[in-house]
Amino acid sequence: MKRLLPLLCTFVFLHTSAQTDSTWIRRVANEILTNGQAYNNLRVLTKTIGGRLAGSPQMYQAEDWGFKALQTAGSDNTWKQACMVPHWVRGGTDQAQALTAEGKRKLDVVALGNSIGTGKQGLKSEVLMVQSFEELDAKKDQVAGKIVFFNYPFNNTMVRTFEAYGDASKYRGQGPSRAAKYGAVGVIVRSMSHSTDNHPHTGATRYDSLYNKIPAVAIGLQDANWLAERIASSPVQVSMKTLGTFLPDVEGHNVIGELKGTEFPNEIITVGGHLDSWDNCEGAHDDGAGCVQTIEILRAFKAIGYQPKRTIRFVLFANEENGLRGGAKYAEEAKAKEEAEAQAQAIADAAAVEVAEGAAMEGEALAEGEAAEEPASNEIVMQEGESLADVKERMKREQAKAKKPTIPPELLNNANSYEDKVGVVRMVVQNDQSRVASVIRSKNAGPLCVTLDLFFRDQESYERAAQSDALNLNAIAALYGLLRTQIRRFDMPEILAIKLSMPRTVCAGHAGDGDLYGAQQHGPLLSLRV
Repeated sequence: MKRLLPLLCTFVFLHTSAQTDSTWIRRVANEILTNGQAYNNLRVLTKTIGGRLAGSPQMYQAEDWGFKALQTAGSDNTWKQACMVPHWVRGGTDQAQALTAEGKRKLDVVALGNSIGTGKQGLKSEVLMVQSFEELDAKKDQVAGKIVFFNYPFNNTMVRTFEAYGDASKYRGQGPSRAAKYGAVGVIVRSMSHSTDNHPHTGATRYDSLYNKIPAVAIGLQDANWLAERIASSPVQVSMKTLGTFLPDVEGHNVIGELKGTEFPNEIITVGGHLDSWDNCEGAHDDGAGCVQTIEILRAFKAIGYQPKRTIRFVLFANEENGLRGGAKYAEEAKAKEEAEAQAQAIADAAAVEVAEGAAMEGEALAEGEAAEEPASNEIVMQEGESLADVKERMKREQAKAKKPTIPPELLNNANSYEDKVGVVRMVVQNDQSRVASVIRSKNAGPLCVTLDLFFRDQESYERAAQSDALNLNAIAALYGLLRTQIRRFDMPEILAIKLSMPRTVCAGHAGDGDLYGAQQHGPLLSLRV
């Protein structure tokens, strides 16, 4: 009976913890379902403010709205984090017209974000159609003086979220410069969409400084198909007129609210969405929904009286669409704060060493004179014949012996509740002095995929991990029992992070899924050594 009692107590604790978690989740769900403000907030953001490209008057309106919305939701602390953002303006309505043997036809186009304009005089030239960069390279001798039409359709066999989009978007991002390399004077890009309508889809392009900047537009899918058919039978000319240009950078802001943690206030959990959108749309999906959901989480937590152990930060990021300046600024200041804290710790450690050296020197003096009193267990004694360097080395050896044994990550397999898993992970991290990653986490990327994020302490740790065979695609595939082609890795040296993307073995929420939110998929990474 004495042996059963601890087990019984543990079971009761775990059961209670699970009940507590489910109770809180139900309370959050009920609060949002009955009193939710997300749709009302989205209506104001999209219908009242509208398109809010970085640098526009609507951007500042959205920042003020977001600040007040976070305050109204109950933020413990609300502020704006300044960052310089690009200021690209469209300058008017984008126009294009096809000239064929059949006559003239207006084309539904929109200038790519960050693209330069044609000027008021416009641009007119014959169109060269290609479906890939490989075909462009093969036809490089035909490109000079022409408008290149990248007619690359979405691959409809790619069913995972953003897979087809990512496959096709390289022509929007790189197409203008790749065409300019061979002397093109303009670019038309098939819109990034599965749709069958004729609404052109904008997005940012990125000019290569090695080549001339040339005007670039996206074309609606119906017009793209029509243009392709005409080019296949006879030469086609297109005239286009766009007025896009860059103005000087302006100051924008990340809008931030906080729910202070009760036990670990300096440990930050970040929730967020980007506040900006393109100028010619309301930005309801990209990313108004993300912003209002972020605010709604804060409001619901406050409404039910939830107090997190760690600080939760709710961020409405600036300038995702055509610069990523807001996210970069947030990461920069977070890193600076981390480095400042590390420096303070280093100063404290140096002070401790100084005290230890002083104690060692005192022991040396006593060795030359009268015998010292029996030392306390925590005092450092200079032994006869020892130098200061010898004492330091002996201190290191003794400290190494005193370290706690490593806690195996396999303990995660026996942790049944979320709190137990968090406790095990914390113990593993605290006891592993060789760790290079500061944060390892996982989350769903839609119901079929999961992403894993690894953040590193410093540049040296990041480079060590990035170059390690332990994190190559073959190793990760073997670790998770997947094919190499199913793993995607994204290296982000600017924020000292590596992101992995892979399919879930079971669709989120389906029978057999034991991790609805994909938050426990990082466990196997804890055993890696780089």
